[in-house]
Amino acid sequence: SPVIHTVRLEGLVPGARYYYRIPSSAGARRTRSFAVPSGGFPATLGLVADVGQTVVSNRSFAALAEMAPDAILLAGDLAYADGWPFRWDTFAKLAEPALSAIPVLTCGGNHEISDAENWQHYLERWPTPYAESGSTSPLYWSVDVGPSHVVSLNSYDNFLRGGDALQRDWLLNDLRRVDRDRTPWLVVMMHVPFYTSNLAHPGEGELARLAYERQ
Repeated sequence: SPVIHTVRLEGLVPGARYYYRIPSSAGARRTRSFAVPSGGFPATLGLVADVGQTVVSNRSFAALAEMAPDAILLAGDLAYADGWPFRWDTFAKLAEPALSAIPVLTCGGNHEISDAENWQHYLERWPTPYAESGSTSPLYWSVDVGPSHVVSLNSYDNFLRGGDALQRDWLLNDLRRVDRDRTPWLVVMMHVPFYTSNLAHPGEGELARLAYERQ
């Protein structure tokens, strides 16, 4: 991408719908809209991970668009770009019909850090609300989405000899501040689960599990 354009929106009203236009190279303007999650019930969150760019990926985004949740949680392994930058653009085009209309929150997966990615393309293209949540890194953050407090963690932090101290200290402080009257639901998103029957990545989350279960 020769240009990545980012806009910061402030003062959004819960439950309100906002319309925006994006000019194209041909001069045409496409009008799109999205709704800010309300603070009450009912509330719906969509969840997807390991998306890639296949026929199944397209069907997954179509199903999410039809569901029309308040927000989508994209739990890592987005584009499967694997060192090919243009694939981030083709992934954005594939996801555009759904994600241009529904707020999305992401966390990084192994395909965002491996194969020469090193978080670079992911962090430039997919901003996270880390600063607003007092986090020291865009790779872990939290935000309230309607009646849910959503926490995103970095599964690829250094979990040896306390190397994840910054993330863990932030997490403990964040959890202490959760108002369960205002956000009774607590949702934690990370790419690598502590417990899994997936045979493709055996033991990948074991260091993180041991570090956090000792806490």
